Parts: sequence; C-alpha cells; structure tokens
Amino acid sequence: MKQRWSVSKINFFDDVVNQRVKVDNLGLADCTLRESEQQVDVNFTVDQKVQIALALENMGVQELEIGYPAVSEENQAGILAIVKNLKKSTTRTRVVCRGIQKDIDFAAAAGLWGCSVSLGSSELTMKHRLKWSEERFIDTALKMTNYAKEKGLFVIMSPFDTVRADLTFLDKLLVAIAREGTVDRVRLVDSMGTVIPVAMKWLVAFMRKRLQEIPVEVHCHNDFGLGTANTLAAYEAGASVITSTVNGYGERIGNSPTEEVILALRVFYGVDLGIDLSKLTSISRLVADLAQLPIPSNKPVTGLNAFRHESGMVVAGLITEPFSGEPYAPELVGQKREIMIGKGSGGASVKWKLESLGYTPTEEQIDRTLAAVKEKGTVLGRVLTEEEFAEILKDTLAAG
Repeated sequence: MKQRWSVSKINFFDDVVNQRVKVDNLGLADCTLRESEQQVDVNFTVDQKVQIALALENMGVQELEIGYPAVSEENQAGILAIVKNLKKSTTRTRVVCRGIQKDIDFAAAAGLWGCSVSLGSSELTMKHRLKWSEERFIDTALKMTNYAKEKGLFVIMSPFDTVRADLTFLDKLLVAIAREGTVDRVRLVDSMGTVIPVAMKWLVAFMRKRLQEIPVEVHCHNDFGLGTANTLAAYEAGASVITSTVNGYGERIGNSPTEEVILALRVFYGVDLGIDLSKLTSISRLVADLAQLPIPSNKPVTGLNAFRHESGMVVAGLITEPFSGEPYAPELVGQKREIMIGKGSGGASVKWKLESLGYTPTEEQIDRTLAAVKEKGTVLGRVLTEEEFAEILKDTLAAG
C-alpha cells in the first residue's frame, strides 16, 4: 500500500503508547446539526439539515446528534425530516433534552435512538441558570434519565460544564447514576474549553472509576484552541465515545473539529472509525457553504492552503519526496497539491511549473522567468494567477 503519511516515530514508542488506556470500539458522535446552529449567524433550513445529515451518513458517521427540540418548532421539523430521510438503519440519531418530560416525549415519539439529558453541573450553572440545589439536581437527573429509559431511549446523562463542577458534588452524582443503573453513557462536557489535556485525562479517569461499567463520552469546546487536544487526551484516558462538529462550528468559537479528530485518530493512534477520510474536505466545504462561513485558508486538514506551496526551498524537496514538505498525502483527505508561483518561489518551482505546462526550459529561461516572477510577486504582494504567469512567459520564453 502506498504510504499515506509520515509523522514522528516518537508517537509510537512503547513508553508513549503504554500511557494510554486501551479502548475497544471507540465511537464518534457528530454534533454538527445541533451545535452549529448555536453559533451566531448560522441557521440551516430543514432541507439543508437533511443534506448535511445524509452527507455525514454517506461518509460513514454512525451516530448523529441532530438537534435540540426545545429551540423551536422549525428545529423539531428538522429533526423529524432527518429521521425520515436517513438511508441506513444502522445510523443512530439522538437529540439534547432539557430535564423535563416533554423534551423526552418528543425524542421517543420521533423515533430517535437516544437522547442526552442535559443539566449544568457546575456551581456557576446551577446557581445562575438552573437556580437549583445540588440535591434537586441529582433528584431531577435520576428521575429524567429513568423516564427516558422507560420510553425506550438510549440514555446519555450530560452534566454540562463538567470540568468546573465541584468534585465532591460530581462524585455524589456519578455514584448515584452508577447505583441507579438506567444511564447508558455519561457525557463529560468542557463547556467553556477550560481544561488542559493532562487535566482532561485526570477527570476521565476520575469519572470512569466512579461510573464503573458506564462508558464516558467527551464533548469539548475550543475557547483556548485545545478542543482537538483535549478530545484526544480523553480518548487516551479511556473515553469510549468522542464528539465533534464539522469545521468546529458551535457555540461561541465552537468545538473539536470532526475532520481534525478523525484524521488524528487514524494517523497517530491507528483507530479506523469506518469513516471515509477522502470525504473530509467535501463535507467541510458543504457545511461551510450552507452556513455561509468561509473556511480559513490555513485551517488544518481542509483549508485551501493545506497543500499549497510557494517557498522555493520547500518545493525543491517536495518534488522528489512529498513527505519532506507535507505530513500526509492530500488525497487522503480529499485535497490536491498545488505549487504556487510568487516572490517566494525558487528555480525548482518554476522548472516544475513550466514542465507541467509542456515546456522543456533551458536554465537561462528558468532564471529569466524566476526573476520576472519574483518582481511581479513583490509588486502584487501575492502569488500569481495562471493568467499572470502566462503573460510573463510570453517574454521570458521568447527571449530564449
């Protein structure tokens, strides 16, 4: 098989690998259809939601968090339309519910696979959002998760803002959940992106010990740019399910990006989630187009510049060995390599470009073209377009 990536061998040293908890059958739940609309100025139509859900299903995502029924009737209509239009019976759909029966009733009536009962567990959220005591929180959590189980749903308890919860209270809650036995999974939520990876590992271990056999799911926000790192840290500590969103869209500045997490799991950990990596760029751009949000050119994995090269030194090595200038093959994620021509170009870049256009240039022609390219690129302050490069060639090649 053709090599598809080249990363540091240190990742695979025994001393590194042995620090991880072995997780069998890691799962991924994509939350794009719920989280994205919590980002300012993102509002998908029902048809667009179905389009995104089908694209995610087609690339192999098996668990989808598809909405928050309490938001609006339109949101409920979108949830129902997604359930109706998904093609595979194996695709699991779930929604986020408040700690009230009517949200759970909707989830059951809609034919969903599961629901996440979401209640803020930190002192900040209990005091300023719920205005509840710890006792009321635990009582409500147990009653609503039991109710959801009675309705035939897969039950996820989501004590959000988990990372800022008082640990004594969190301990009581987790022990009570384990004792009750009706919760199928507990969701660790870093609602404001406020832990570092080593702290995330500690908390996952803490929760797994209290929950005994109940799996831990992790949901990370990206306020400090640590979403992907914290998600991977949670996996290393034994989280059984990770969540993410396409392009990292979500509340405020968003969540762990699906495309980054999936690729990192495959390359660094050898975890194959059954997802077609070659569709990562197409799903990224589809969601961006529908959200009317441009993808930053330097965005990891799917950004326009991920495999575009201008630097002469980089291109000189890239032409003979792509991994000298790239960590993984562009085709792996549905991208393609481009060598750009501009003031940073070198002779190797110009030679490659000319040969790709069918020319057999002399060294003198290469030198003249390179000088003209650098001059033009400096004036423009950017790389040259194909048309601008063609104009240069009229003079530099004719002179030879």
